[in-house]
Amino acid sequence: MKYDAELQDKFEKYAQLLRDWQPRVNLVAPSTLGDIQHRHIDDSTQLAGYLPKNITIIDLGSGAGFPAVPCPR
Repeated sequence: MKYDAELQDKFEKYAQLLRDWQPRVNLVAPSTLGDIQHRHIDDSTQLAGYLPKNITIIDLGSGAGFPAVPCPR
C-alpha cells in the first residue's frame, strides 16, 4: 500500500518499537517480524479507505492480533 511520507514515517517508527519490544513481550508471531509492513500494517489498514471521515472506531478484539491497530484517517 502507498501512504504519504508522514504516515509511512510513523509506521516505520511503530515497526521499530514492535521489533524492540518483541523479545520482552510476545506481541506478534516472531516469523512475521521480517515483513511487518505487509503482514501487519497493510493488513490492518486495508479497509480504512472505505470508512467515512470523522467517525470514531474502537477495536474490541479478543486479545490476539496486531497491537494498537493503526488506522490512517
